[in-house]
Amino acid sequence: MGSSGGGGAATARGARSVPAEVARQVVLAVLGSTVAVLLTAAALRAAGGPDVPVLPQVLAWSFVMGVRVNAVQRLLGGPDLTRRTVLRQLNGCASITVALALGGFAVLVPAACSLVTAVHAQWDERPSAWTGVLASVVLTAATQAAVLTGAAPSVVPPATGALLAVAALLLAAGTSANLAVVARHRRAADAALGQERARRDAELQHALDHDALTGALGRRGLGRRLAASPRGCGAGGAAALVLDLDGFKPVNDRHGHVVGDAVLVAVVERFRRALPAEALLARTGGDEFAVVVPGVGSAAEADAIARRLEACLAAPVVVGDLVVSVGVSVGSTWTAGRPSAEQLLLEADAAMYAVKRGRHGRAPASAPAPASVPDEDPCSAPDEDPGAGVPRQHAVLDGR
Repeated sequence: MGSSGGGGAATARGARSVPAEVARQVVLAVLGSTVAVLLTAAALRAAGGPDVPVLPQVLAWSFVMGVRVNAVQRLLGGPDLTRRTVLRQLNGCASITVALALGGFAVLVPAACSLVTAVHAQWDERPSAWTGVLASVVLTAATQAAVLTGAAPSVVPPATGALLAVAALLLAAGTSANLAVVARHRRAADAALGQERARRDAELQHALDHDALTGALGRRGLGRRLAASPRGCGAGGAAALVLDLDGFKPVNDRHGHVVGDAVLVAVVERFRRALPAEALLARTGGDEFAVVVPGVGSAAEADAIARRLEACLAAPVVVGDLVVSVGVSVGSTWTAGRPSAEQLLLEADAAMYAVKRGRHGRAPASAPAPASVPDEDPCSAPDEDPGAGVPRQHAVLDGR
């Protein structure tokens, strides 16, 4: 209850703070405008200029500052950013024009409209540029007509002011067009930068999720893929397999890590060819791998996948002038339900270690590479019998 009451009080304070902030900004706008207008009028009188009315200028400049308040902008333009930008630009140009004309500075109208356009072009360059040019032409013509007819004061002779206004108008039109081009280029650069950032983020994510040597998923990448799958391990059954290479460590010890790395790359390529396209293959350790295959309909199908993986290493791996033989211990698990991937992999890991305990093991054989290597793909025969040995350990999770 206390927490709810505190939240309501905070909301009420926030609601009161919005009009309070608006009122504060309006007061500051009026005070600032008043001081600026009084100082300008005093300077004009001291210089022998025309006597301009103070109160209309204060009201005009206060309106100029008021339309810059965010709440007022949203009230005028609504939620659409383009519409709000155009309306605020028009209000700014019109109100500044009135304030300048009342103060005798109609000659500055094109420059003022150009400045307003420069502020708004950063949000939406195309409507802002056209709005700025149109507003400059219309408002300059109106103020100069008022000056020439004597309806508005001017600090410069009317004829001189008209010439200066035309020159300033041409300059303002060129400035508005240039602002639109610069803003468009900036947006294109921002878009290109965003694409480059997205590409680099994707590359970094790929590097984090994949094993740099073999290109297979890493432990982290496998976890992310499984966590992101909306179907978990698959509604139609799933198989998980844990693989550990037999005799790989002596290869590293005898021939060095360069040969060992080449063997790992070749082994992963063979595993990929033996697995279905939807399978997730990950290197989880130095010579350890994990596989999750969704959509496996039976334990026999999971066992067939495991036998294909074993058969992949029945043929030796050729690395330069060496022919290296390694084996693999495979533990597999199948379930017809939808258990967690972690549970499946734990069961497969236990089955793999059971295979390890029952296997006597053999030292890897290495010899100079033969003159020719058989062309047949060791992974191309799904039903190939890998030979006699210790029976595979296979766990079936019923109903999980």
